[in-house]
Amino acid sequence: MPGTVRVGTRKSPLALKQVEEVLVGLKKFHPDVGFDIVTIDTYGDMDKKTPISNIEGTDFFTREIDHALLRDEIDIAVHSAKDLPDNLKEGIKIALITESIDPYDCLVSKSGLKLSELPPGAKIGTSSSRRKTQLKKYRSDFQIVDIRGNIEERLRLLDDRERRVTNDERRIDAIVIAACALLRLGLKQRITERLPFEILRPHPLQGSLAVVTRKDKVDLINLVKTKKVYIVGAGPGRPDLISVRGLRILKEADVVIYDYLVDKALLDETKPESELISCGKLGKNRFSGKSIEAQARISELIVEKAKEGRRVVRLKNGDATIFSRLREELEALTRNKIEFEIVPGVTAASAAAGFSGIPLTDRHDSSSVIFLTGHESDDKRKTSIDWNRVADFESLVIYMGVDSISKIVSELIKSGKSGNTPAAVVSKATDINQKTVRGKLKNIAEKVRTGDIEPPAIFIIGKTAELEKDFNWFRKNKRVLFTGLSKERFFTDGTYYHLPLIDIGPLDDYKEFDSHLKKIRQFDWIVFASRYGVEYFFGRLKKIGHDSRILNNIKIAGVGNSTKARLLDFGISADLVPQKESSEGLIEEFEKIDIRGKNIFLPRSDISDKGLEKAFQKLGAIIATSSAYRNRISRDLPDLDLTSFDEVMFTSPSTVRNFRKRYGRLPEHVKAKCIGDVTLREAKRCRLID
Repeated sequence: MPGTVRVGTRKSPLALKQVEEVLVGLKKFHPDVGFDIVTIDTYGDMDKKTPISNIEGTDFFTREIDHALLRDEIDIAVHSAKDLPDNLKEGIKIALITESIDPYDCLVSKSGLKLSELPPGAKIGTSSSRRKTQLKKYRSDFQIVDIRGNIEERLRLLDDRERRVTNDERRIDAIVIAACALLRLGLKQRITERLPFEILRPHPLQGSLAVVTRKDKVDLINLVKTKKVYIVGAGPGRPDLISVRGLRILKEADVVIYDYLVDKALLDETKPESELISCGKLGKNRFSGKSIEAQARISELIVEKAKEGRRVVRLKNGDATIFSRLREELEALTRNKIEFEIVPGVTAASAAAGFSGIPLTDRHDSSSVIFLTGHESDDKRKTSIDWNRVADFESLVIYMGVDSISKIVSELIKSGKSGNTPAAVVSKATDINQKTVRGKLKNIAEKVRTGDIEPPAIFIIGKTAELEKDFNWFRKNKRVLFTGLSKERFFTDGTYYHLPLIDIGPLDDYKEFDSHLKKIRQFDWIVFASRYGVEYFFGRLKKIGHDSRILNNIKIAGVGNSTKARLLDFGISADLVPQKESSEGLIEEFEKIDIRGKNIFLPRSDISDKGLEKAFQKLGAIIATSSAYRNRISRDLPDLDLTSFDEVMFTSPSTVRNFRKRYGRLPEHVKAKCIGDVTLREAKRCRLID
């Protein structure tokens, strides 16, 4: 690798700011490497007349810089990621796409008026066909004026300071511009308002920067690629208790190194191509074919994967800062000068108390609470727990204490804690098999033994533990067993237990599917019958060198809100989503429009029936279908006491068949609820419904 890296860029102030932003990170990780900035005139900067709509997806802004790379006049180049052409020049590779600093479009108005406040017939300047279309959709009275130039030039048009502006341009009321551009130039004060995605859906790469180099420059690729490691608290068990930020980061991970108690539903949120590695002896081969046990090896692996330039998520049970051996992993990252971020999670203590109705603090009975572990390091010669001090706390929460509960009780009573102090043990908090036993400190060990309480469990001691008998909402609610994958859109009332009976994964061979993607422009519609179709579709699209820009003139339909939301993650706003979230609802919506002779592509699972395909054919459409992913019965399904449920919800025929195969018939008092007519027919065929 050269001692000095030549960095190519356009000459505009914004382009230079973008280079500075990238170099801050590179210099942090490579302090011994020098960087020279090489500015290059591009045709895109000189041509101020060609409409942007004519050159979107081309190398209009990158051509001269690409040539400089290929002629070895520069080593790397920094671009706004959305300026990259649909197809990179042969020999050029993207080494890095940064996180967006701000993905929104924003309005800069002359009068300070927001978009909704602009007068009828207001003139708005923009060069993007995407923005023009969406602005007119929002308000058809807007007059859209085509403007070009760098950020400063566009602002001068609005400020009316440029003598050469045309009369048409002089009367512009507002301009729409990328918020990230103003932030990078220190012009945040010029933003009148950020425009919500519902009004203006930005380019999926807006706000991100791209670093490109030659494919044969392996040393430069490795120099650029190192990424931040995210240490994410997964929460105590239920997948929907992860934080919003934690889930967003997880969805973008290239590698996930996860604790064995992590729910599979969280891993299903990752990209199809993500590498999944489980930790701990009990986690061996759990949900993936790769596992590691020793903490030292876990720390080493995090560093190795980060240095490969992959986005690494270390997914920890509960909260990463509490009894999770976080220090060892942070020390390894710090030694290797790898940037990291810790994303907090819901710790098991809060979850166990919350799902049992036990306040850990109370203004009358508990002004102090202590967390401690019932299992200390084997390296310790003697305990560091001072039981005399611990006994003085009004509320005690003990992690990993079930196996040593008799010893813990003995130490506390010996240290002055009353044997009549209320106590509770919550096993598998928030999980489908959560159990709670309550008693006094003097008899809680026996209740744990006879109550069949297993780890992981939380031991709570203090006056407030007695309140479990009054406030355990979890025990009293209607209990619903949900057998599908995306339960959020079906919430009604009660407590939902999520037990996916289907397992989604990649196909062994994508030759047929990829052949459809290579001719995707010939389709008028793409219809997604599940969010997994969306994920695997875009995963394969990326594999063959394309992104969502190739779908510019194709209409998109989704079967329901979860599919709609997953499309938005890839920058796609669905053109059609039925109110009735089912295949039947989808067809009912298509019956309202003329699709005779229209080419429709239907990505599906490998076990989908032909019902949807036949329905489209009846409407006169030309259908092409191809398997995007496989659908199997979930592995390692637990034994269940079905009598503890009030209702079982089925979302597809495959969930019905898999339930019948694994669990047989429903108890007499348990109701079956089916989503869609096809699922209902299968439930009747399998005799789950009379």
